[in-house]
Amino acid sequence: MAHAVAELPQSHMGLPLPHGKLAMWLFLVTEIMFFTALIGTYIILRNGAPTSSEPWPTPHDVHLVEWIGALNTFVLICSSLTVVLAHWSLHTGNVRRAVLYIAITLGLARCSWSSRPSSTSPNSSTRFFRATFMRSSMD
Repeated sequence: MAHAVAELPQSHMGLPLPHGKLAMWLFLVTEIMFFTALIGTYIILRNGAPTSSEPWPTPHDVHLVEWIGALNTFVLICSSLTVVLAHWSLHTGNVRRAVLYIAITLGLARCSWSSRPSSTSPNSSTRFFRATFMRSSMD
């Protein structure tokens, strides 16, 4: 005859969370830390660097055109909307509409990239400009 054995409940190590949820929370925490550091650095630089004899430059002094930045922001928001609409169209099974939304997204991306500064811009000699805005050979 077999002996009766009392089985103890197994305990698992770790948090009682699914891995995907934990990964999303870790991602959100790292984003919060990143943007806190970014905004904190901005506040420190903005409040600490200028003096009465050397104030911060105006946008005109550094060759910024505000309406181009606003237009690019609007284009990026619209392109993220079209990506979400394309995803929703695929979810509902409408492939033709999804392809249309992706084409609109690519057109918006091209519109956004066409408004970036060219290599003849007054700031084109700076290292930051070359690293950020110069067109690659594949363009």
